[in-house]
Amino acid sequence: LARSALLQEADVAVYLNPGEGERKEAMDILNNTFADQNLKVYLRAKAEKQAGAKTAMYEAITSDFFSGYDWVIRLNPDVIVRDDSFLMQTMADPSVSALLINCEAEWGGGGVFEGSEQGLRVHTDFFVIKPDVLTVNHYLPLSAKDAELSFTRSIQESVLDNGSHRWIPDASPKSYLCRAGDGRAFSESPIVHKHQFPPGFCSIP
Repeated sequence: LARSALLQEADVAVYLNPGEGERKEAMDILNNTFADQNLKVYLRAKAEKQAGAKTAMYEAITSDFFSGYDWVIRLNPDVIVRDDSFLMQTMADPSVSALLINCEAEWGGGGVFEGSEQGLRVHTDFFVIKPDVLTVNHYLPLSAKDAELSFTRSIQESVLDNGSHRWIPDASPKSYLCRAGDGRAFSESPIVHKHQFPPGFCSIP
């Protein structure tokens, strides 16, 4: 984390919804990890993973959590930004409004994801987006069965249709799982969503 140029320029907001007995430990970890950042924690009641993922973004948009910011980087706690160079370079391009990962890009599932006209399923465990394209009128958190479809529908008009997005290279999964970099070597993807890591992974460049 200390080597991340991206993190050094960011404030950190955490939407935290563990059980009551886990909250103190979670807060201690957050305060220690982000001791050098401006940290804001939104404590909420425990929720199922899909409901929590959708509600977090909906509350942020409707309550103006992102007001005053140029970019929003949304990631789950089990996602690692292994290399932020492409993100930093692309965020400097004023024509870009979002940096995204397509869950269905390379695994060869062969089907159009239900509800998406372009056959896209935009990853929600990690994305980078300008908050001005996330409007209450377009964001429909409860309209879909999962967070990916809900998010894809929400940015269809404001981002996908006008081509102002960029796909993050080598980050789409090569498996049926909607996890960034899944099926790739750990060192291949700049964004990694894994629950288990190889021994000594911190030393991988």
